[in-house]
Amino acid sequence: MVAKSKQSDEKQAIEPSDVPFEHLLERIETVVGKLEQGETPLEESLHVYEQGAALIREAQQRLGRMEAKVEELTAEGDTNSPA
Repeated sequence: MVAKSKQSDEKQAIEPSDVPFEHLLERIETVVGKLEQGETPLEESLHVYEQGAALIREAQQRLGRMEAKVEELTAEGDTNSPA
């Protein structure tokens, strides 16, 4: 039997960049809900937590890119507006 590595599990948890951000948030909410129920065995809870952490990292990276784009567009708008 071949064991999955932690890294491959995290990659499976991370959504591709073409998936809407809202879907990513739904996945995070699902993970939180599952953990809050408290009915999941410890090993599975740890796995779910790791997936959630990977999803959160992806969401934070996307938000950072979006914020940078908004700042860039705002700066462009400032240079194009009459003084």
